[in-house]
Amino acid sequence: VSKSREKFREHALKKLEEHKNKNVFYLYLPTGGGKTLTSLNLALELAEQNNSKRLFYVFPYVNIIEQNQEELKKALGNDDLVSPIYSYSDWKKKDDEDDDTHFINQEFTNYPVVVLSNVNFFNALIKSGKASNYKLHNFVNSVIVLDEIQSLNAKEWTLYNDLLVNASKHLNSKIIIMSASIPPIYRLSENTDKTENEIGLLIPPKDEELKEDFKLFWNRVDLKLEENQDDVVKLAVSKIKEHKETRKVLIVDNTIKKSLEAYSEIKKEKELKDYAVLLLNSTILSSRRLEIIKRIKDDQEKEKLILVSTQSVEAGLYVDFDIGVRELAPLDNLLQVCGRVNRNMKKELKEDGTIYHDENGCGGKCPVYVFESKDTKKDAMVYGELRFGTKTKKNKNEVGMQEKIKNILKEDRNMDGKYTDYSEILVASIEKQNKEFYCESQRHAVESLRDLDFDSLNYHNVIEQESTSIFVPMNVKIVQEEQRQLVNLAKEFGISLEPDGKLPHKKVYDLYVSTCKSKDRNKGVQLKKMAALINQFVISISHVRAYKLRSYTEDVFQTEKYPATF
Repeated sequence: VSKSREKFREHALKKLEEHKNKNVFYLYLPTGGGKTLTSLNLALELAEQNNSKRLFYVFPYVNIIEQNQEELKKALGNDDLVSPIYSYSDWKKKDDEDDDTHFINQEFTNYPVVVLSNVNFFNALIKSGKASNYKLHNFVNSVIVLDEIQSLNAKEWTLYNDLLVNASKHLNSKIIIMSASIPPIYRLSENTDKTENEIGLLIPPKDEELKEDFKLFWNRVDLKLEENQDDVVKLAVSKIKEHKETRKVLIVDNTIKKSLEAYSEIKKEKELKDYAVLLLNSTILSSRRLEIIKRIKDDQEKEKLILVSTQSVEAGLYVDFDIGVRELAPLDNLLQVCGRVNRNMKKELKEDGTIYHDENGCGGKCPVYVFESKDTKKDAMVYGELRFGTKTKKNKNEVGMQEKIKNILKEDRNMDGKYTDYSEILVASIEKQNKEFYCESQRHAVESLRDLDFDSLNYHNVIEQESTSIFVPMNVKIVQEEQRQLVNLAKEFGISLEPDGKLPHKKVYDLYVSTCKSKDRNKGVQLKKMAALINQFVISISHVRAYKLRSYTEDVFQTEKYPATF
């Protein structure tokens, strides 16, 4: 595995040299193939070649930001070089900063290496508001690495590809787009011939030199479609009984609601009483999420456990399970789950059904079972019609994407071939859409960027579905050794931990409300500073779910004790 990772890195650097006059690069590596460190090597090489002033890493989810910033710090060997900037990032001042200076440096991204969220990056790129303008100037003469771009809405992949190509020219920046499951988005453009000539593929699809190395990673998992099983609990029970010595099981549903239902049912299942059952989705508080991830990653712990989750476990988490059970989803999502099973190649499913564990590595396969629940067809709204639709709007008799994915899974082919088929089908659907109508809003956005008309771009939203933040009124456990900086921050605000070591929600909430009402000119600095404390109690849900839950949340949150939490 280490040799293959090194080969990937060397090959990508070689291709980078061939394409050094281009501005946008696509890097495709399998899960566990050393994507983060390879991209860092590439970014530093580009920075040296072009005298770049800054390096930006852009990730779609907070959990990926938190994990990858630590990886970058280790690789660079200097904590002070890397600064995470997102909604609830920690208040980590450098030695020579006071509060005001730190606030300004965060707003203007005045650090050598900056880790951003998708929303922060794209808003800075296309919005014309004050906060966005603060960041934009530092994108000039920089190197930008974007991870998991396919997490953005598929119907706008063409727009983002065109935006990035044009932005790299105007900003004189170099952009690396990377993923473990990325379709050939580089082919999507209003002007295909022109755009493709401006993009460098660092590891081209079906590269013969790397064929065996890719095969090594693809062969860690056997992805199997269970056509006659629509009950996730029955499927999990049967597979755990079938595969003896199974310690860690990953179950992934498409929605929060279904993950909650599966979690409740599995907790009651008598045949699984020997397993600890954990839940991980966007309704889980930050401290609990970190606790769960740490518990799963503890390789020395032989505890039997089942993790029930949603997409939140699929990207960027370095966890390793024995078997997986996944609800039918777009193939790139299924592959992300495969990257969480037998990740380190230390397990193997034997012919007698036993999961064999070998700390030295055994190079075998472990199974991921795909099932279709009774409600799976409704999940097109989760992933979008292009990636997971049931039928096309124009032709009701045409097979939808969900059926095409099932047909691909049934094929007796290697994973690489299946994913190639899926990617071609998906990109062809988008290309067809572009020929029929390149959405007026997309064309307008690209033209606005070409003309530097940022006022027009201001109306475009990166994330279509807005969310509502909910403050959960419960004291939160703080592990002082690992969260000492958070404890010190609370003390700065006059808040001490409770005798049981928990952070008191009431004091944090009262502090937040009083600061919001304050007329102090430094209110913005104080709110940014306390964001890490607030984050310990906050979850995000969609506006739709918030509306449905309003009668409940009004009773719980909008009382005299907790006014105006919405």
